[in-house]
Amino acid sequence: MARIVFDTSVLLAIALDEQKAGDVEDELEAVSRGENLGLISAAAVVEIFEKITRVGGREVAVRFLEKLKSSGLFVVDVTEEIAKLAGPLKARFPQLSTADAIIISTAYANKAKLYTFDKGFFGIGGVDLIGINEG
Repeated sequence: MARIVFDTSVLLAIALDEQKAGDVEDELEAVSRGENLGLISAAAVVEIFEKITRVGGREVAVRFLEKLKSSGLFVVDVTEEIAKLAGPLKARFPQLSTADAIIISTAYANKAKLYTFDKGFFGIGGVDLIGINEG
């Protein structure tokens, strides 16, 4: 069973009904069937709430998170271990947001692949990326 951390970018594709939403829904179906373990960083939850609240309100964000959790995704808290990984990562790659450093570190700490559409994650290393093609 593969472990997959879902980045904010892929989850917002569903919420905002973007072109790649079908690909993400396929991955979520695999989680629902128990084929993969799906994880969401608490930092991604912050970003999801911020962006969805702006366009649809807090209640829409709450319902969306509940939908994700009911599909089998688990929210991973920011532990001391994750924080100790994210800080140096942010120092080494200052272009990363703090949330992105935490999300990448969540994948690393959980020995998971990172499902993202964020091309800014290329070149970071340490985590296998899925969902985007380099270039």
